[in-house]
Amino acid sequence: MAVFEVSPALRATSPYSAVGVMFVYWPDGTAASGTASVVGRNDILTATHMVYSPDHGGWAKGFDFYFGADYNNVTDRFDSTNYSYVMRSGTFQWDAKAFPTNVFADGQAEYLSYAESQYDVALIGVSVAVGDRTGWFTVDPGRNYTQTVTQAGYPMTGTGMMSSTLTVAHDPIWGVYTASTDAMGPGSSGGPLFTSDGAVIGVKSAGAGALSIWADVGTVASQITQFMATDDSLMGVTTPVPVAPAPAAPVAATDVISALGVYRAFYGGTPTSDAFNGIVSFVGTSTPAAYAANIATNFAGTSSDALSTRVLADLGVAPSTLAGSNPALSYTLLQDAVRQYFDIHAGARGQVVLNMTTLLDGLQHDTVYGTAASRFHDGVTGDFIALASPSGIASSAEFVSLVGVADISGAGA
Repeated sequence: MAVFEVSPALRATSPYSAVGVMFVYWPDGTAASGTASVVGRNDILTATHMVYSPDHGGWAKGFDFYFGADYNNVTDRFDSTNYSYVMRSGTFQWDAKAFPTNVFADGQAEYLSYAESQYDVALIGVSVAVGDRTGWFTVDPGRNYTQTVTQAGYPMTGTGMMSSTLTVAHDPIWGVYTASTDAMGPGSSGGPLFTSDGAVIGVKSAGAGALSIWADVGTVASQITQFMATDDSLMGVTTPVPVAPAPAAPVAATDVISALGVYRAFYGGTPTSDAFNGIVSFVGTSTPAAYAANIATNFAGTSSDALSTRVLADLGVAPSTLAGSNPALSYTLLQDAVRQYFDIHAGARGQVVLNMTTLLDGLQHDTVYGTAASRFHDGVTGDFIALASPSGIASSAEFVSLVGVADISGAGA
């Protein structure tokens, strides 16, 4: 079966709800993306080369995880903010079991042999019971034979979470599975290879052209099992990893993004770092609607006519950004409607603006409002990535720079 994009309905349900895109922050200030899966209440499975990089300073400083996410690697953005669970670096404690000595045995970080790939497994124990929200896979080290299974991941050529059903063979000498169909390149590293009954048997390690290679979890099964039995103690740890200023507990990214949209609508730009931390703190204990109502009190004395003009301008909605047969008329009618809403719902202006931002975000393919909607979406998403990233990375290209190691030709996994 060819590689396909996993639908929103499937991403929201097991087993795909337990697959996520991960962003890794290295000691040298760079970042990378890959794939991970939940295999226990607080256990996240990925590849060793997603937690350790000899080229970037060694062990990772922190991770972001977006499980069940609609992350589009082609456009470097989230096409929607529907996730099964989100974990931001600095909001949870973690420990990892990985095998860098075995994976990088020959000193070549860019290329992995079968002998090295068989150890390319890592387990990250976290202080959050993420599996209670996402569900989790089991891990089965005993199915080392040719079989039909499913792969999932976030390759750089993918427009979301990608998957396919394919036949893999187990190498007779080394602990790896291989396939010559449905290759998924850089970004799929760490992704699960799983059976129809939800058991992970392999972790994506490398690839070359049409060839894909997964580490057999059986190679390090005893070490991983032992680590899983002891890392539950992390769930009693509440002190954040000292990576960067961050909320004291996980806050839903969807709520933060909604609040950022409201901020942009009222103030017309990107919040400062302090203002962003204030937004996170507010929605962490309340809701985007309450945040919008709070901001609206600052404009209680502004006339409905002036506020409608201001908000539309801040949202990037103007005759010059609209399309259709008569953009000027479309703008005039919209402005009049917004003004009337502000008049009628004078005590709920914040909710009106929140509704406007939500509606605009959903009009990216609309013939009239598409351009304005896309610019608004990109602006808010860009604010979120830049401000929420522990390293303050402003460049989306750097933020999603892809990890890829390979056997034979160097084509990334």
